[in-house]
Amino acid sequence: MMSTPGSIRLEVPDLVHAVPGGPFEFDVRVTHLETYDTSVLVRVVGALVGLEPARVIDLPAGQPVTTAVRMALPDGMSPGQYRVVVEVVERSVGQVVEASEVTVSIARTRGVTIT
Repeated sequence: MMSTPGSIRLEVPDLVHAVPGGPFEFDVRVTHLETYDTSVLVRVVGALVGLEPARVIDLPAGQPVTTAVRMALPDGMSPGQYRVVVEVVERSVGQVVEASEVTVSIARTRGVTIT
């Protein structure tokens, strides 16, 4: 059986804080609302530093599954707010069945010189 739009609930944070040159992560919670198990891909579109690999998530019927999305920012990344989209993709046909935006807030940092 195939997941369709409306059969998946996707929960992501609205805002994630990060600093240039460091890693950050946020949790993605996916629930399959149908009465059968399924398997989907979770991917990040618009990643700030190149492609992030999609991950396969096995979803038991009606049970939420949480996975962490980990990313890293290069040194010197400009401060500001950037949007990325988390998509849940039906594996058998490649159809996006749910998507949600996450805002990544990159803090302005100041270097410190120790002499």
